[in-house]
Amino acid sequence: MVFSSEKNEDIKLVINDTEIEKVRSCKYLDIYIDDELNWHVHVDYIFNKLLKFTGIFYKLRAKLSYYWLKSIYFAFVYPHISLLYGIEIYANTYISYLHKLMKLNNKILRIIQNQPFRSHMNDLYTEFSLLPLDRLHIQQLHVLVFKCLFYNQLVPSAFHSYFVYNHDIHNYATITRSDLHILFLTALLEKEE
Repeated sequence: MVFSSEKNEDIKLVINDTEIEKVRSCKYLDIYIDDELNWHVHVDYIFNKLLKFTGIFYKLRAKLSYYWLKSIYFAFVYPHISLLYGIEIYANTYISYLHKLMKLNNKILRIIQNQPFRSHMNDLYTEFSLLPLDRLHIQQLHVLVFKCLFYNQLVPSAFHSYFVYNHDIHNYATITRSDLHILFLTALLEKEE
């Protein structure tokens, strides 16, 4: 797979006189990685996997108690939506790409909770003690930063130097001295000089 926003059809990889087939996406640890890194393939995969649950929950709503519906949601739907080990990656795309997945999750929550179409989304998520997909993504990024700063034994060693404080970079008495230093901006500035 060649990662690029432009279509490079002329790139060929040959190992031991055997040409390696170029693919547009591949599945790794249950996450579909596409060649443009826009996560359309993965979002479509999750959407299609969860779409069947709308009909299932409509039918089960009349037969099972609220407790069991909630348990089934957390067993079969939520793990695919959250994918907590990968949400930092795949939800780091435009919110418009995630929109149909968020709408489907809202619909499933509305069905389970037997709420009308115009019910407020915050109420649906509060009832299940959940965060919408975009906020869950931000929370998991915060957890990653926290682990890197205070419990770096919980993350791979490649992440140990991802986040540093401004006072680790310079000794100036600025108001942002105790804030996190954004390394990628420093790298861009150094590149321009």
